[in-house]
Amino acid sequence: MAGEIIPFSRGGNSNWRLINAPNNATTMPSAIIFNPFIFPFLFFLISSAVPTTISLDYLLSDCPDTTTFSSNSSFQTSLNSVLSFLSSNSTVQSGFHKTTVGDGGDSTVYGIFLCRGDDTEDVCRTCVATAVEDVPVKCPNRKQAIIWYDVCMIWYSNASVDYSVPISLWNPDFITNNVTWFTNVLDDTMNKIVLTAAMGHSGKKFATADVNINMLRKLYTLAQCTPDLSFTDCYNCLMECIRQLTNCCSERQGGRVLFSRCNIRYEIYPFYENAAALAPDTAPAPATAPATDLVAAPPRPPAISKSISQWHQILIAF
Repeated sequence: MAGEIIPFSRGGNSNWRLINAPNNATTMPSAIIFNPFIFPFLFFLISSAVPTTISLDYLLSDCPDTTTFSSNSSFQTSLNSVLSFLSSNSTVQSGFHKTTVGDGGDSTVYGIFLCRGDDTEDVCRTCVATAVEDVPVKCPNRKQAIIWYDVCMIWYSNASVDYSVPISLWNPDFITNNVTWFTNVLDDTMNKIVLTAAMGHSGKKFATADVNINMLRKLYTLAQCTPDLSFTDCYNCLMECIRQLTNCCSERQGGRVLFSRCNIRYEIYPFYENAAALAPDTAPAPATAPATDLVAAPPRPPAISKSISQWHQILIAF
């Protein structure tokens, strides 16, 4: 059979050889190509050289100010510069950058990007580049806009004060068993990670925690602020997130609240990097935890529902 590969043994070493090769086949020393110890190494080198596909989940965009600008105007020029600066700085270690173009007049534009604290440099750069391309399409000729993906966001405005309104997203499925126990664990965990994120020991003002609710289920939580916020501003922003979370997402299997300067999220499945798997032997649930599961069926990634509140605002000066 042409091109058949069969094993043979020589001098106690297993090798591979190609027999009945066609006349135009390119041959190379079998010790290099078909040695079973070298081939996996070559395969590793080839596969590692192929770039992996980065999946970006678009969440939503909001264009809160109906004020528009004209194409080819000085504001358009400033906005183009802001978006370019954000994209070119998307490899910074903090995963955050803010910039201003203009002298404070009508053509001045303020902008920020924030990548999720567990993003790699490649993920952050790709997400910001995508957002820079998408936001002018989602909010054409608007003087204020924000666009959210699962792992990053971009905001720009003609105002130096961020009149940010909360955006709430939630899992349509509910916790069906042991609701009070779940709510208590969620409240306690959220309060702890809000404090950790606000203290910003990592330099990112980012915190996660995954805790065993019982022997069958874990809770995964995340809180983050832009690193330029003070402890007080970050803490207050995240506490407002918690208040909004209570309004939108009570007894839900998952929920999140997004401000331009802070955000929180919880789920009953892993959604961030390095989330620990359920391991009762190393991280047992409290002795008083209920043994029954929280839900009747396994949790599923949410078909996200959302609302944008106009009644609660966080005012943060740029």
